[in-house]
Amino acid sequence: MGVPAGLDSRYKGNVMYVPSGDKTQVFPVHNYASTVPFVYAAPNTGNYQLATTYCTDTSDGKLAGIDLFKSLPHVGTAAVPLAAVSH
Repeated sequence: MGVPAGLDSRYKGNVMYVPSGDKTQVFPVHNYASTVPFVYAAPNTGNYQLATTYCTDTSDGKLAGIDLFKSLPHVGTAAVPLAAVSH
């Protein structure tokens, strides 16, 4: 398998939520820590792109997060446990 590429080239376009009172850690460039709680674009339709903490400094230039049904069209809506992602 070989040695994987360095972390900076593999870890890009991530947004991490840091609750108030917690220490913000240092992440490689093109990654962000936010104290603003996440709000998802349309979780009821599988679109977990971030509607808050707007970040497009990602590997594909799109909003951070995932549009589940565009990425995995074979996954049905019944397979998405909405309660698991609601905050």
